[in-house]
Amino acid sequence: MTLACSADQDVEVSVPDAVTPAGFESVLVSVMPIDGVSRELCMWVADTPERRARGMMGATGFGEAEAMVFAQPAPSTGTFWMKNTLIPLSIAYFDSSGEFLSSDEMTPCTTPECERYSTAVGYRWAVEAPSGGLAGLGLVQGSTISVSDRPCPG
Repeated sequence: MTLACSADQDVEVSVPDAVTPAGFESVLVSVMPIDGVSRELCMWVADTPERRARGMMGATGFGEAEAMVFAQPAPSTGTFWMKNTLIPLSIAYFDSSGEFLSSDEMTPCTTPECERYSTAVGYRWAVEAPSGGLAGLGLVQGSTISVSDRPCPG
């Protein structure tokens, strides 16, 4: 990629690709926003204890997915943290019916002591997206989601 040039020569600078979450499958998630226009989003799925613990640690972007969905086997309450997470994230919580419960903004943490973010009571699904990106994905108060087992195309 040419980032700068002069009359004498072009200067090539290598820009590393974003580091995306490794070891996750991606699935289609149907979103019914408050405007009533349903859409399907591609999300990484954190559906095991190990994947839920790792989440977006070390990642600098989402790659071909728009977000990451954390799937709990039953309604749950707890905390999320941003340990070794390098980018700011927004998080939205949904109940077993897929109805929006609440959302929060989370900041990166690469130190031993990281802030803990309390979850909505009884959430089943938590969706992490780039900071400030929930509204653009339709993940706001009044929206619902349905997490499928269908892989994302591609």
